[in-house]
Amino acid sequence: GINAEYGVTVPGGSYQFQSHGIEIEGQHRPGIDFQFPWESNPQLYHSHTFTLPTFRIDKFPVTNQRYYDYLQQSHYSPNNSANWLRDWRSGKPAVGWENKPVTWISVDDAIAFCAFYNKRLPNAWEWQFVAQGGDGRPYPWGYSSGTPGVHYPTPVRSRELVDGPPAVGNHSAGAAACGAEDLVGTVWQMTNSFSDPHTRALLLKGGSVYWPAGSRWYFPNTLDVSEHGKLLLVGDALDRSQMIGFRCLQD
Repeated sequence: GINAEYGVTVPGGSYQFQSHGIEIEGQHRPGIDFQFPWESNPQLYHSHTFTLPTFRIDKFPVTNQRYYDYLQQSHYSPNNSANWLRDWRSGKPAVGWENKPVTWISVDDAIAFCAFYNKRLPNAWEWQFVAQGGDGRPYPWGYSSGTPGVHYPTPVRSRELVDGPPAVGNHSAGAAACGAEDLVGTVWQMTNSFSDPHTRALLLKGGSVYWPAGSRWYFPNTLDVSEHGKLLLVGDALDRSQMIGFRCLQD
């Protein structure tokens, strides 16, 4: 089921990774976005050919129920608990929220969860390979932009998001070829962290259900799997968000 400890198998192969950031400022100048290991400086557009091995990845983003089960097994507690699991009630998911992606967790919380099960967060190129397969499609389901409520959750355009993230497992039409679901339009999903002498940032994939209208200066959203967002990390309490979740990869 949705909350089981299992994944889907992603057959390996040659993969042409092409991705770009969607930051509003910067005009494509060097120093914008991220610097991957094969690059000489941070840049907005990225391209690299990989030969990827077969691996497994969670079929769904980690849910509140899975995270609750993990806490019962691991007794994990963060060093700084401000905003941790902010939507939970009395130490457990709110009633009816069991199948929603767990959010209000930091990247370090997510790394600890994955490590407990001998897994890890996916690299950005692995996440995109899961979503895209080998044919470069812009959406997990193919080349059409898809239908809200069918391929991905219906976007929320109001200022407030009172019901939190949508439950996973309800948009199988939007699944990738490997069977992974809820890759786009549900919650942003964590991949690589990058550090330099000044800053630390997290590369986020998949966009979220939250599309507030009225200003282009909100955190830009996307359904295109070749695009990514950049979240500057300042500390666990402020890095936690209702619209950021994760899934684990197993080598």
